[in-house]
Formats: sequence, structure tokens, C-alpha cells
Amino acid sequence: AELICASEVIRIAVGNLRGDLALAFVVHYTRLLMLFTTMPHSVVSPFLQKIILLAWAATEVTRYPMVLFPDSKRVRLLRYTAPLITFPLGAGAEALAAYLVHNETPNHYLYGGAKAALPQIVLSLAFVLVVIINIGGGTMWYPSMCRKVVKVLKNDKSKAKKTK
Repeated sequence: AELICASEVIRIAVGNLRGDLALAFVVHYTRLLMLFTTMPHSVVSPFLQKIILLAWAATEVTRYPMVLFPDSKRVRLLRYTAPLITFPLGAGAEALAAYLVHNETPNHYLYGGAKAALPQIVLSLAFVLVVIINIGGGTMWYPSMCRKVVKVLKNDKSKAKKTK
């Protein structure tokens, strides 16, 4: 299912789908890294795996009904408010999982592993990027997410006043 969702990145890039290309790339790069390297690792507890999957599922389940019911005020509000909870939960859990696995990556270059092979170096850097992007980027993106919710609430209230 995630591979289908990741196809959105290509659709956004070619102009077939509206969306933020940078955000879509980061989200799906992180999810694929989590699915194939981080979550199967023994240092990532089943609880942490469940938190990550729950955050992803809740985000997607609350996002797609807006495609079916674009005029529904409640669906629109749900679509924009759910990530206020699921985003920090998922981003934090992903960052923690990436950090834990990064520390277990054998001979990783960042801690002086001079004999690290190129794939280990790339993987190590990928984990570091997840931590930086999820913590730093998440901190920067969160206020704009809050502004979207406020905008949706204001538009709904102004539309309600106009119809009275």
C-alpha cells in the first residue's frame, strides 16, 4: 500500500496531482526507509513499530475521505486537524527508531568506522537525515499545519455567516 502512496510523489512531480513535492518526497522516503530497514530491526520495539504504523494509518484514513467528499465541512476539518496529533506522534516515533537503528549500524562512518562500506555509510546518513528532518523540519512545518486548521475554521464560519 505504501508503494502506491509513494507513487503520489511522481504524480505531483509531473503535475498530475496537486501537492507539496518536497513534503511528499520526505514523507515517502522516510516511510520506505522505516518499512524496509528500521522497523524490522531488533532494537525497534513492537510498541514503537505500532505507534509508527498507527500514526501513518490514522493520517491516511483521515486524509482520503476529503477526495470523496470535498464539500463536507466535517471531513475537511478532520483532514486538517488529525495531523496535528498524528504528525508529531509519527515523526517523533520515526526519529527515535532511526536513531536507535543508527546507533546499531555496524562500523558507521559518523562514529569513526573507517572500514565502513559505502552502503553502511549511506544507510547511516539516511538515518541521520530522518532524525534531522523529523525533528527540525517537523518543528518548522507544525505552525503552518496549525494555520491551515485555523484557516479552515475561519472559512467554515464565514461561509456559515454568508448563508444566513
